[in-house]
Amino acid sequence: MSETETTDTRANGKTPEEDHGHQHKSYVIFIDRQQFKVERDVMSGMELRALPTPPIGQDRDIWEEIPGPGDDRKINDADVVTVKEGTHFFTTPRAVTPGAPDAARS
Repeated sequence: MSETETTDTRANGKTPEEDHGHQHKSYVIFIDRQQFKVERDVMSGMELRALPTPPIGQDRDIWEEIPGPGDDRKINDADVVTVKEGTHFFTTPRAVTPGAPDAARS
């Protein structure tokens, strides 16, 4: 590097590429207890839907399990989720009919 070149380093010591999630770190997440390895720290609901084979159908809602007391978070297709190691998601039928069996994921 010449004297006129500089490296843009943030206060946290990371370059802009590292600071904006361009590091190639992978995370293990779970959807309906099935393990997935992802290489993004931010994902949309649509991207989460596409992980399993076959993909999660539009007849099901995706929820992020929030540890502790309180409500879990419903993830719509356009929602953005910050992925962390061990994050758990689960699906439920979109239209719940009391007393009807859940045939979609039997």
